[in-house]
Amino acid sequence: HGKMVKLVKFFDNCVWTATMLTCLMVAVFTIPQLFHIAPFVVRSGSMEPNIPTGSVVFVNKNKTENIRVGDIITFSLAVGDDNGVLITHRVYKVDKDKGLIQTKGDANDNPDGFMSKDSIIGTVICYMPRVGFLLESFQSNYGYIIMAVSLAILNVFSMILNHAILPYKQSSQYNAGKNDAPVKIHALQAVSDADGEQPR
Repeated sequence: HGKMVKLVKFFDNCVWTATMLTCLMVAVFTIPQLFHIAPFVVRSGSMEPNIPTGSVVFVNKNKTENIRVGDIITFSLAVGDDNGVLITHRVYKVDKDKGLIQTKGDANDNPDGFMSKDSIIGTVICYMPRVGFLLESFQSNYGYIIMAVSLAILNVFSMILNHAILPYKQSSQYNAGKNDAPVKIHALQAVSDADGEQPR
């Protein structure tokens, strides 16, 4: 029974940790969007080793002006289409006279073609390596529902286990206290008898 209590406690800690981590990841992916910072998943290795495949880049949509060589930007192959094919590459050349920008993947040998600034979605401000599968699962049609239902079931199951084990745990502690009491009383009596004995 002692092992069962430990297993329930371990399961409870795992569920609590999973819940907290999930809430943290949801916050990381959603709160920045309130400030026009959008997360995107990198699906190719064109920016490796600096940005590994499967990373999540956070793109500041407000920063599309004053683009300089060396900046990492996300742009769309179709102008104005944020949901189309998006590419994240480093700025290779800037033609200020014509208002054109050329990019190049860090792992690519050749630069991309020139594009207008209207194609730019924003500038990459940071990235999280290899957590793209989490973002994709959250963004899927049923991702949030499956995640919420799974966590709810695990938390309810954890509560049921705790309520089932708690009475046994309390009764075990009570019985242990009862069994210890006579031993302590006898010990005190023995000491008292010894102290009251007079030498003959």
